[in-house]
Amino acid sequence: MKVVTSAQMRLIENRDIKDGRYNSQEYAILIATALQNTVIADDPEEVVVLCGENANGEYGLLLAYLLFKNSRIKTKVVYHGSKENSYYQLVIRNGIEVFEDPRIIKNTIENCRYAVDCLYGTELDEMISYPDNYIINWLNSSDCYVLSCDLPSGLDGNDGSLFGCCVRADKTMCIELPKLGLFLKPGSEYVGELVVEGVGISMDAINSVESTISLADNSSLTQIIRKQHQPKRVLYFAGSGYGSSAYLLTAKSLMSCGCDDLTVAGDRESCQMVGQNLYEVKRTVLSDENLTENLTELKMDEYDLVIFSGGFKRNYPLLKDIMSSDRTVLIDHKAALELKGHEELLKRSASTVLICDKEGYDQLFHDDSPANWLDKANSLVRNYPDLRIVNYADYVILLSAAGINIAESWPVLNSKAGMRDVVLGTLGSFLAQHQSDSSISSALRLVFEAVKNYQKEHYSYSLSAGELISLLESELYSLSK
Repeated sequence: MKVVTSAQMRLIENRDIKDGRYNSQEYAILIATALQNTVIADDPEEVVVLCGENANGEYGLLLAYLLFKNSRIKTKVVYHGSKENSYYQLVIRNGIEVFEDPRIIKNTIENCRYAVDCLYGTELDEMISYPDNYIINWLNSSDCYVLSCDLPSGLDGNDGSLFGCCVRADKTMCIELPKLGLFLKPGSEYVGELVVEGVGISMDAINSVESTISLADNSSLTQIIRKQHQPKRVLYFAGSGYGSSAYLLTAKSLMSCGCDDLTVAGDRESCQMVGQNLYEVKRTVLSDENLTENLTELKMDEYDLVIFSGGFKRNYPLLKDIMSSDRTVLIDHKAALELKGHEELLKRSASTVLICDKEGYDQLFHDDSPANWLDKANSLVRNYPDLRIVNYADYVILLSAAGINIAESWPVLNSKAGMRDVVLGTLGSFLAQHQSDSSISSALRLVFEAVKNYQKEHYSYSLSAGELISLLESELYSLSK
């Protein structure tokens, strides 16, 4: 799914309106209907709709009317715009409560349980002032569940910056196409659960705006999984024994996701642990003292993928040897911190996939902000067409010569022990079999879908890394049918 800036989205919307596919009023009804369906699915008893004097405010006023006409939900409106607005008149004529006094608004927000944020959208281009800055602060301080329309009010959809203050949403219903700012800090911290709802914009209009940024989805995941089970050889440099349990998790997830020919190269303790639990895995014991001799025996050119997790005392000579090969290489987030720089290591003839969080990226590329990071990373990929970078901040962002691919992240992957080791194995298995950008985004999507489905079913965040591997096997089986 294409990801656009706010400015690009306005061009897309105006294209269909200009071509006569619908007028602005019909478009507002489509968005209000999508909002209504989302609210009804959340099943609140009462809703407070906060409306600004702009397009988003009109969507909110229409939403209030639709909820009043089509549901049992009691609806109240916060609005301080023009009384001549036809949507405001529609709300008033139907007897829906509208609050304008700041003191009443404050009391209403403090006592509400579900609010829809329609204060501002993509048109916002200046700092939020009184009274909306107070309304946003009251909303953020309340216990209210907040659904934001398209963007949390105050978030810049172009670069993720804030217009002074911003609504902290529990869920953001994005219209038709996700905006880039939803994935960049600090804005990404205010989005909550992201859902994308189509409202019928034509493909002609969508394709009229070029964007090299996309969001991973389930369709590519299913296609990739149905092409699995191609025999491929993987060489996994598992490092020294201090992280042997992590290496075992990666090896298990590699095998669970379809890698049927795996060689683990590490110290004696790591190889022993893997051998005790996965007898079918080949093992090569490496010694820091005899590393050069050991490597000549491994013959890296016989493998489809080489994975490097760091952990050796002499990492840099080993990395140089790996990078000089013509194999696809996957570098773990732990090993990424040990890289000396990108010029020597990442300018290769074969593909390099680097799992890298902001700390690791900053260490390598010395960036200063999320928006600049994305610009610089995109430029870097153009300079090095076989470089792939995976993971940034709270979302997974895959950069490649084909553009930027964003997969929605799940906080448990960053906070739970061993989760990233499972991601490494899943990613390695998909990458070995398909050697494509779609395989990378699909592997990430598979992990996130497994976690999401588990938490929906069990209402729990107690999922362990070991349990996740079993879930991945179940997801793969069901999606392959």
